[in-house]
Amino acid sequence: MYFFDQQERAKRKSVVLVILYTIAVGLSIGLVYLLALWAAAICRYFYNVIGSYYDMDGTFVPLSNPGLWNVWIFAIVIMLGLVVMVGATLRRIRFMGSGAESVALLMGGTLVDPRTQDSVHKRLLNIVEEMAIASGLPIPMVYVLLREPGINAFSSGFSHDATAIAVTQGALDMLTREELQAVVAHEFCHILYGDTQLKTLMAGLLHGLMMPWHVVRISLMGIVRGHSAVPHPIALGIVVVTAVVSVPLIVVTQISAIIAAWLKRHVSVQREYLADAAAVQFTRNGMALAGAFKKIGGYIAGSRVLSPEHEYASHFFFANPLASGMLSWAWLLVHPPLEKRIRRIDPGFDGTFARVASKPNLHAGDPVTSMPEGVQLKTVEHTMAFLDVAEMPDRNHLDAACHLLRGLQHQVEMYAREPQLAPVIVYAFLLSQDAGVRQQQRNKLVATVSSDTLDTLDMLSADLADRKRDAFLAAIKLAARSLRSLAPADQAQLMQNVEALIAVDGKVSFLEAAIRQAVRQEVGHSVQNPKGATHRKMPASEFRKTCRALLSCLAYWGTYDIVEEEDAYKAGMREVQEPHETVPDMLAAAECTQALFTAALENFAPLPASQRNTVMDACHACIASNNVATDDDIRLFRNIAAALKCPMPELP
Repeated sequence: MYFFDQQERAKRKSVVLVILYTIAVGLSIGLVYLLALWAAAICRYFYNVIGSYYDMDGTFVPLSNPGLWNVWIFAIVIMLGLVVMVGATLRRIRFMGSGAESVALLMGGTLVDPRTQDSVHKRLLNIVEEMAIASGLPIPMVYVLLREPGINAFSSGFSHDATAIAVTQGALDMLTREELQAVVAHEFCHILYGDTQLKTLMAGLLHGLMMPWHVVRISLMGIVRGHSAVPHPIALGIVVVTAVVSVPLIVVTQISAIIAAWLKRHVSVQREYLADAAAVQFTRNGMALAGAFKKIGGYIAGSRVLSPEHEYASHFFFANPLASGMLSWAWLLVHPPLEKRIRRIDPGFDGTFARVASKPNLHAGDPVTSMPEGVQLKTVEHTMAFLDVAEMPDRNHLDAACHLLRGLQHQVEMYAREPQLAPVIVYAFLLSQDAGVRQQQRNKLVATVSSDTLDTLDMLSADLADRKRDAFLAAIKLAARSLRSLAPADQAQLMQNVEALIAVDGKVSFLEAAIRQAVRQEVGHSVQNPKGATHRKMPASEFRKTCRALLSCLAYWGTYDIVEEEDAYKAGMREVQEPHETVPDMLAAAECTQALFTAALENFAPLPASQRNTVMDACHACIASNNVATDDDIRLFRNIAAALKCPMPELP
């Protein structure tokens, strides 16, 4: 699957980055060691000239030459280097990896309230929600950098299911809806490609490499500013000594900073080109992305960011946030030049940026959701195309998400934004259409919800009666932030109510299992990722055994006849086993229960990307074996993808 492939590529780049970082640290420590030897030699020279060390008989004893190797100097240098550089690295990674919001808060971001009535902020939320549902990703937290007039944005987060997107006030003021959508799509592509985790790691590593430069700069500034309080002869001596020591020290630390900037550029530039191309595919509106770049080029504030922390996080941004300084040199920039990025989209661009001098009226009449006129949504009854879209989504998926949100917003938006009302959405999808069963379900809720809530639940369930199968994932995504903000006791009560509603009729349908799984993931009660089990590879024999159970369920539950069931199962198992291995027999139909299916998915969820990729490929091969995929097959495939944390675009 494309998503897992991209995650693996990002992981390999992380390994390369760590190797380069280790080399850079070693080089920096080596340069500091040579500088320390030089300083020791100077001290030895002056001591021998004016020294007064004599042995017992009064004979002068000069200091010996330290040579090119001095274990004490080396030990001191390496100890200080590791403390300063590695310590700063670990501290920064810990801070930026502590939460998706950490980078946004570092840049001075303000969280956008989902219940906001500000039309500009609401437009941004709608765009982010469209993109999340279209791509199959959880809806990120949304921040606005209110004090930043430049046109820019960034995404952050250490995993794709806990992310944040921040947009500058300048981007909200200056970009049209389509241009802003293209910028947000670019940031979503970074999330899909695993770039946010890579960038977080890179921020920590490069912060450590640049720390010696900042330590030296601050120390020298303190010395120079403090010498005025010292008597003139002594002050003059301090300045001379400082100048002698500082010149090589500045050179060495500047080399470390340049190495850090070069590493940042080495990793970032191609990732920006890749995200640009994917954003164009996503929105199918290359001129919108090019238009955003052109406005940056013609706008007086450009893409500059004023936050003092922008140097450390420059590689997170959509466009170059630096206005001056060493890191703004062309050969160290982490973003390709605007002209090159535009010409990859619009080859006819002549390189001239029209001046953008005033704030345009962009928001009058903006729709809540957008869909180009004349676009016809596809009605998918039997298609194989969807099974191949665990890749970069395209405009069809975005249009489907817009259409879905347009139909859902007036029904669930009010409930999704309010933490105490959000559980009603979950209950509404679980209420049965059978009057007797529904009454029993209502009785289960009487003790934990109010009568007004039950009336609201009946109304909402009736509104969603015809949309339960296709809209529940999107609706729960809209409510996810509110569900996560519930108190732990309320979250526990929600899960108890979900289990009670499902258990009323004594059986668990695919829809009920999928809703339960989605709610578990959102409220933090998921067993998909037990502590300490993340990314531990499952032994081959156990892996094949679990795949056998999962694929047997898929084969029996799919749209196959008796012969095709066996063929579907074998097609899936061939993706799991080596070519020379014999495919084991299917499980008996009676063994293929919903509990077995759920247990298999829960065992697969914590596995590393390579094994989850194999599971997805095996399920794909199983479902696609007869070249027919019904809507139920596709929904089942999406259920598997959600359990394995593989983003799956909205059904076009």
